[in-house]
Amino acid sequence: MNIARVEEVGSDGAVRTLHDGAKGLESAGAVDGAEAFICRFIVLPQSALLPAALWAIGIYNFDLFETFPYLALLSPEKGCGKTRTTEVLEQIAKTPVRAVCISEAAMFRLIESQMPTLILDEAEVLTGKGERAEAVRALLNAGNRAGAKVPRCVGNSHELRMFPVYCPKIVCAIRVCPETVRDRSIVIPMQRKKPGEVVERFILRRIRPEAQALRKRIETWSNQNKAAIVHAYEQLAADFLSDRDLENWEPLLAVLTVANPSRLPDLRVAAEALTARKVSDAQDDSQRLRLLADMREVWPESERKIFTVELLKRLKSIEDGPWVSDVSDKKLDARKLSRFLRPFEVRPESVQIGGDNLKSYYREHAEAAFSRYLDSQPSGRSEPA
Repeated sequence: MNIARVEEVGSDGAVRTLHDGAKGLESAGAVDGAEAFICRFIVLPQSALLPAALWAIGIYNFDLFETFPYLALLSPEKGCGKTRTTEVLEQIAKTPVRAVCISEAAMFRLIESQMPTLILDEAEVLTGKGERAEAVRALLNAGNRAGAKVPRCVGNSHELRMFPVYCPKIVCAIRVCPETVRDRSIVIPMQRKKPGEVVERFILRRIRPEAQALRKRIETWSNQNKAAIVHAYEQLAADFLSDRDLENWEPLLAVLTVANPSRLPDLRVAAEALTARKVSDAQDDSQRLRLLADMREVWPESERKIFTVELLKRLKSIEDGPWVSDVSDKKLDARKLSRFLRPFEVRPESVQIGGDNLKSYYREHAEAAFSRYLDSQPSGRSEPA
């Protein structure tokens, strides 16, 4: 993937340099500057800092690529720095627009008019079954690909118009993110800072002039290197990721090939680490939804509560089910059951029976999770929505 020197011959026979290694190394300041700015105010996983910086730079030329990934900031709980991360990236991003609870119609009209970097906070609502959630989710499923448009009828005459939906997007969510959105994203797992991790206070009025200067520098570099980035993108021969994941990472690889090719090994390590984490988290989410569906299958509506031991017994009795295993780290026990159900706000409660303190689950709590994440009615075998 290293490109030492790239030239083209014009129609007049003149040779024009698109990119050379020495100039590329000098332009590493764009990447280094973005990294330094980001890490001053937030703590990201070690493997996430370089990708986040390259993503922020890549959005200035997102229209050069066949696809451009979303940046998904996912956390297990509140207070993990997702909003602060979007605030920091917002200072160096191209045309950032923050949208909370945006409707489908507002989204495609906003994209058409501004081609923004769209920041979608609280995106866990997209896992719901409401009409708005499903419509916005459909746009996100298409909006990472160049040329993607949605047909809509507008005006009193119901004129058919095609609205573009392709633009960079940051998606923030707690616990649950639609799998289709995750597949189209560079996923950054967010965690709360440790006691010893200290960052600079983010006081916008003080850092805004510096951020504007950095943004201008990134924009200038991006404009000057369009041709080189396109050439690098077309010549990429990376094969260390699956097709879908590689599709997500190719724009970042192309930008870094031009900006600082000496750091391509670092980006490969980061890509492999974040992709492996994404696959692991997706598998956990899939198991959680299967567990929720199986719970509804073995737990009659007439039972107000069920003891943990009884629920485990019923789950393990499911023919061909995944809940019986002799391998200790795969075995479903009370602790793992509680951990799997926690993201759905379903928690065990203590019940005193004859002096013994027993754990049980209440149907009313589980019912809320069933209605949000599963088909409305079980039919033989419950399936995730």
